[in-house]
Amino acid sequence: MADSVAKRTIAQPKRLDGSQNPRRRFTSSQRDPLQLPGEKIELPTPPPSPGPPPTINLLTTILPPALMIAVSLIVSLVSGQANWVMIFSAMGMSVGFPVANLVGLSSQKKKYKQSVEDREKSYCQRLKEERHKLDLLVSRQISLLEESYPSLLDLERLVLSGSKLMWAQRPTDDDFLDLRFGLNDGPPSFTIEPLRSYDQTDKLPQLAEKVVQDYQKVKNLPTRLCLSKLGSVAISGRSPHVYGVTRRLMLDLVIHHSPQDVQVAVFGDTREAVENWEWLKWIPHTDSLNTDTRNYRLAFDSLAVDKLLESLMREYNLRRGQPESGSASKGKTGEQPAIVVLLDDSGRVRQHEDICTLAEWGYEARIYLLFVGGRD
Repeated sequence: MADSVAKRTIAQPKRLDGSQNPRRRFTSSQRDPLQLPGEKIELPTPPPSPGPPPTINLLTTILPPALMIAVSLIVSLVSGQANWVMIFSAMGMSVGFPVANLVGLSSQKKKYKQSVEDREKSYCQRLKEERHKLDLLVSRQISLLEESYPSLLDLERLVLSGSKLMWAQRPTDDDFLDLRFGLNDGPPSFTIEPLRSYDQTDKLPQLAEKVVQDYQKVKNLPTRLCLSKLGSVAISGRSPHVYGVTRRLMLDLVIHHSPQDVQVAVFGDTREAVENWEWLKWIPHTDSLNTDTRNYRLAFDSLAVDKLLESLMREYNLRRGQPESGSASKGKTGEQPAIVVLLDDSGRVRQHEDICTLAEWGYEARIYLLFVGGRD
């Protein structure tokens, strides 16, 4: 797949006479800036609480019938004749009054319970609507990242279809030299505002806090290696996986970045390195097929390694404002193409003092090193 993609990327616009047009052949594609959803979502505040539940008042329930019975007994004692009608009426009312209060209290409790359930149901519905909005933002974030940083299969389709995303990441873009290397959980591009103030005894705000927690991370988000921010990077691990990841990074690099913005160089002093990276000769970013300049950046033997290292240090010094005697500076560092150097060597090259210098300070001159494997 790497060879087929590489050969596809060397297609160049021609003049009317059929010859190559060196000025236009590496022009970056135009694209809209990558704008991930950056909304600020404010979760709704729970509706007001219906208040404390009703309770029975023993004083107002028992006192009136007790007073009626006492008055009936007092009247009977004063008159010297028992008024049984009044006494029985008072006793009946003494029983009926508390029963009526209890029935009313039960009805009020049912209404209170229903209002609490309605309040929770209403708030849960509002949070469900907010979750739907958040799910749309998550889908939009993933979709935009998948479009800008396609999977390996979509990357091949992108090349074969001649999409506008070919060579579309420019030095002025925020995602310049951002390379996809897998899927991982990542932070959302949008923010969720938690509730500012609420009743600590109310359980509904806990539902809102659960929403905030559930959207702290976005699952299966295309993960990017921000080379321009990291500087030099070492990729370590098991050999098949390490080379698969590195090959994927190189494909992202040469497919999304124009050769006029990014140059690629390779150090490799083993047979495996030649087998792994010789396909890069088809990539215009290495300029290996340009017989006019003979500017070869694939170094697979000692002589080529020394020449490439000397060339890189000369370029580094020029960009740091330290031109050699008789040489003129080529311009500001920001105007120069980025240089990505891949090191897949047995250890001799990466231990060179010049490589140490480039690994530590090369980013200031827009020179970035990728060390493959876990050696030294």
